[in-house]
Amino acid sequence: MRIKKSLICILLIIVSCVLASCNNPDTDNDRTPAKANEALRLKYGNLANEAKASDDGMIHILAVLCGRDEAKKTFTVRSIKGDVDSSDYNKTSKDYLLKYSGGTDIANEYDAPVSQGQLNLGEVVNITYDPKKDIVTAIKRVKSETSIKNIRDYKYAPSAHTIGVGDKTYTYDSDTVFIDEDALSTESSLSEYDEITIYGDSRRIYSVIINKGHGKIKLTGYSQFIGGYIDIGSKIMKVTENMVIDCTEGTYKVILSKDDVTAVKNITVRRNDEVVVAFDEFVKPASKQGSVLFKVSPVGARVYVDGVKIDSSKTVELAYGTHTVTVVASGYDNHMETVIVDTIYQEIVIDMDGTQETESATKESTAAASTSSAATTSKVASTTATTRAESTSATKRFD
Repeated sequence: MRIKKSLICILLIIVSCVLASCNNPDTDNDRTPAKANEALRLKYGNLANEAKASDDGMIHILAVLCGRDEAKKTFTVRSIKGDVDSSDYNKTSKDYLLKYSGGTDIANEYDAPVSQGQLNLGEVVNITYDPKKDIVTAIKRVKSETSIKNIRDYKYAPSAHTIGVGDKTYTYDSDTVFIDEDALSTESSLSEYDEITIYGDSRRIYSVIINKGHGKIKLTGYSQFIGGYIDIGSKIMKVTENMVIDCTEGTYKVILSKDDVTAVKNITVRRNDEVVVAFDEFVKPASKQGSVLFKVSPVGARVYVDGVKIDSSKTVELAYGTHTVTVVASGYDNHMETVIVDTIYQEIVIDMDGTQETESATKESTAAASTSSAATTSKVASTTATTRAESTSATKRFD
């Protein structure tokens, strides 16, 4: 009986402890939004302690907007180093998580009221912060000294930490804010193929916004175009094997061309994705070929097929169809004929003996020509003599 009562007492004590723990507001199980927000802010700087207030009791800082949470009514910003009146700010920027309210004045660079959603991440803003109330009383977009939007033609040099636009070069560092897909990112997300917007001063970049990212284009089935050219938008390059091309996201017409063959495909490149473009339907079917053996006399004659010299002692592979064959040998007239290849194997016999230019034939022809010429000369001479004689006799009769 006593053991039973002891067990009941122990059980009641355990239940009481569990209930007390559940109702204790200081336990880890009770993470209200306010406490979670405070815990999150431990990784940010404390603006109230780190910056000096102005005569109006407010803290004014120039910063880059890095994030926002509409549900919690908070802004994440990165101060621009050298702006806040503190020795620490000359060395590095700091991140702050700041609260705002329905009474916070939000304006654009022309002092016109806007909603917090109309402020874009990566833009430079002036913040007025009340350290006593721990709240942002005003946030205004600033027109930066350098504000270049939608840049596609720029020189990105990661090793030098520079971005060149036109004839100007701007420097970025570890404090520069990178925004990709409307979220805080890192430099690793940047590529020379991206379309970007930059904000900063005359020499330093405060933020880089990737308006359009890049993807990859992979070509397949394009072997017959290797050595030709590929045209993607305004980019033209030589076609090589295993081509994978980085390209700004968007819609493009891809044109492959070589000799008299052109292939066109319309594609869409998506950010951080690879699109495979197949050109198999443009590949020419392999032509039929036949083996041909030329039997040519005299031995040593040179054989040309379509203007290209071949070794007539071996079979040659020729495409089905007509070909022009020329045979050349010393002491013979050049022989030319058209042959048709239409079987797997065929022999073509070419005998040049009928076109031989012999020395005796040449001599006979020359002798005959000489005899004919001599006879003609003799006949002409005789005729002339007779005419002259007749002319003399006539003259004498009329004397």
